[in-house]
Amino acid sequence: MKKKIVVLLTCVGGRLIYDIINSIRSSDDYSLKLVGIDTNKESSGRLLCDHFEVVQSVEKNEKVWLNQIFKLHKKYKFDLLMSLSEGECLCVARNIELFKKKKIKVTVAGLEFVQLTTDKLKLMKVLQMNGLNTGEFIKVDSFDDAKKALKKLGYPNNKVVFKPRN
Repeated sequence: MKKKIVVLLTCVGGRLIYDIINSIRSSDDYSLKLVGIDTNKESSGRLLCDHFEVVQSVEKNEKVWLNQIFKLHKKYKFDLLMSLSEGECLCVARNIELFKKKKIKVTVAGLEFVQLTTDKLKLMKVLQMNGLNTGEFIKVDSFDDAKKALKKLGYPNNKVVFKPRN
C-alpha cells in the first residue's frame, strides 16, 4: 500500500504551477493530498489542488504568514511544506526550528544556503569561484551603473539580461 502524504504547496498562482503539480502527482511512490495556498483567491492553480486556501503575503508580515501556515497545519496535518517564493524560503529558513518542533518537513535548506541562492550576485560569484561558466555579470546599483554595464557588455550588439539581485 502506498504511503499517504499531505503536501502544502505555496504560490499556486505561479506561471509554472501546472508542471510542478503534475510532477508531484505523477510519482507512484505515494498517495498524495495536495493543499495549495496563494495570496490570490482566484489563483489558477487552485483548481489543481485537493484543497485551496488564501493566505497573506509573507512579505507583508512574516509573523502573520507563519501563524497562517501553522493554523493550516492543524487543519490539514500536512507532512511537507513546499515553499516556492524567495520570501517564503527565507522565512522558513529563519524559523526552521519552529517547523522541526511541529515535525513539518520543509523543502528549504539552512538560512546561509537560502540567503546565498536568493541573492543572485552572491550566487553568481560563488558559482564562478567554483569553476562554473556563468558568463560575464556586473553588479548594478544605479542607473549610471546600468548604462556603464550595457556599454561594457556590448549592448545593443549583444543581448543583455538584467535581473534583480533579490
